[in-house]
Amino acid sequence: MMVENVIIFEDDLTESFFPLIYTRSVFELKVGLFSSLERAYLLFPGAKFNLFSREYLKPILSLRYPKYFTNNTNIGLRALIINGRAILHREQVDLLSIEEGKNQVVTSEGNLVFAYLTGELLLDFVKLARQVGFNGPELIQFLRKKTDVRIQHCQTSFIESPWGMIASNGERLTQDFQLLGKGGIFLSKISPQVAMTCEEQIYIGKEVRIDPFVHIDASAGPVYIGDNVTIKSNVVIEGPACIDDHCLILPGYIRKNTSLGEGCRVGGEISESIFLAHSNKQHAGFVGNSYVGEWVNFGALTTTSNLKNNYGEVRLTKGYENVQTGQHFLGSIIADHVKLGIGTLLTTGTIIGIGSSVALSNRFLPKWIPSFAWMTGHGLSSYDLEKFLSMVMATYKRRNKVFGLPERSLMEYVYQLAKSETKNPIS
Repeated sequence: MMVENVIIFEDDLTESFFPLIYTRSVFELKVGLFSSLERAYLLFPGAKFNLFSREYLKPILSLRYPKYFTNNTNIGLRALIINGRAILHREQVDLLSIEEGKNQVVTSEGNLVFAYLTGELLLDFVKLARQVGFNGPELIQFLRKKTDVRIQHCQTSFIESPWGMIASNGERLTQDFQLLGKGGIFLSKISPQVAMTCEEQIYIGKEVRIDPFVHIDASAGPVYIGDNVTIKSNVVIEGPACIDDHCLILPGYIRKNTSLGEGCRVGGEISESIFLAHSNKQHAGFVGNSYVGEWVNFGALTTTSNLKNNYGEVRLTKGYENVQTGQHFLGSIIADHVKLGIGTLLTTGTIIGIGSSVALSNRFLPKWIPSFAWMTGHGLSSYDLEKFLSMVMATYKRRNKVFGLPERSLMEYVYQLAKSETKNPIS
């Protein structure tokens, strides 16, 4: 199926995803093997992509995706418009029948999944969408009034919250692995001293080094291992799981429903968690049922609690507000550039805002640590901006990454934004 232009948009329901989306759009959040943007690219590889997100993210999105347009209204005569929170798979795409001059909309439980629009209607839709912040119900109402629009309904999953993504990660891993269709393919030479269970459910990319006495167990779900991955001896990986490109896996146990982003370096025990790129947990300690942003560092023996003693529902504290999650297993939600000192103890349902540094061991942290906090045994204070930027620059340098002007400008803006948008006792 040929689609010339794809618009993927961030709608107005972003609040539940903070503090993870200060530095990225909702459609960049990963669940399973992919983000919604990556999943859309797999489904429509020949299309030109146009991204619509918060305006302050435009420079960084343009840097990350130089071949894509960002917040650009010059979108051509026809386009497929995709909700960036929708989890699309083949069955939804199969509903799309592109005919010249035909306009089509697919909804799910009052949410806009995608729309294929042409001509003046496409231009009017984009204009209105930007005015209303891509509010789904308003856009659906606008389209219902058009006589030349065919509206269909289908059951589609959406990402609703970080804890929802954690809970559904195993299912998404299995679906995404099927979308790839690469089970049983090994592009690297594997030692006979590596044990693999259900090889047809395992994919291993190029330039992968797996030392002896590793067990990859895909009996309960697929295991995806990307390119240039190193897995040291005495590691057990239990599917469904994703180990993305350039990861280093040190001795320990990667339990089911875990996704590790590009360049992560991990050891110890990780269970049912999602790590975005370049985060470190190289030492002993347990991380369970958690969502971890980019460039996070876990000190040795840092441990999350993921179950209450009374087995009750986990509630989160965001600022001074309590949030019901409906989850009985939930660890921590940790935003980008958080640094956790040795022996840090994270209580069930902890949220740590972007750019915070914690050096406090031997007792559990509070359940809410605001963005850019500096926490020690002497109390809570605000992380100085210049000191924070120096730390980020040093972190990038350690991984041979460039912390350029777009990244610095983004961090300076987010530093002010996070302090104004959250109920922050230290701002």
